[in-house]
Amino acid sequence: MDVLLVEPVAASRDILAQALHAARLRTVAVASGEDALAVAHEQTPPRVLITAVSLGAGMDGFELVRRLRSRWPGIAVVLTGEGQGQLRGRVLGRTDRFLARPVSPGALLAALRDLAGDSLRPLS
Repeated sequence: MDVLLVEPVAASRDILAQALHAARLRTVAVASGEDALAVAHEQTPPRVLITAVSLGAGMDGFELVRRLRSRWPGIAVVLTGEGQGQLRGRVLGRTDRFLARPVSPGALLAALRDLAGDSLRPLS
């Protein structure tokens, strides 16, 4: 799997997943952190995690990142949220990006190119 997309809003999840598939990236899209953990443990580690900061009930995006990085420390992360204020003093690492919502497919793909460069190659 290239990308694990965690987006609680179905319409946004569908649009972003379609853009990732169109870019020929192997993508699994889920609605919650709990679903993401289940999928991540059943498949090869994702190269990039794209997650909303607010995931509704249950864990938030920060907790999901913490849990996945405990297993795969090198996973790159794109966090999406209502504004930089949601970072609440958290420092983004060199393999992290933040995008304000709503996230356009173009902005997401640009962030992935910036973050992963040639290491995130599309399917042939």
